[in-house]
Amino acid sequence: MNGQRVDTTPAGQYWVVGESAGWKVYNTAGADKIDIYKLLISGIVSRPIAFVSMISEEDIEKLDSWNHSVSLTHLFP
Repeated sequence: MNGQRVDTTPAGQYWVVGESAGWKVYNTAGADKIDIYKLLISGIVSRPIAFVSMISEEDIEKLDSWNHSVSLTHLFP
């Protein structure tokens, strides 16, 4: 349901308990754009979505993961 208070669901109540235990809360309204960007990229972890294999001209085989992540913001530095 949209517009529902966080503490009206069991998961939301659990979250509120965790927040009161000392989670850090950021007020981004007055924060520096660079600090907001640092916060944003600190929570992005790319995931492998494919494996790429290749053989070089010297017949050396290599298998590696290909990662892709996208972050969009209107406050990009």
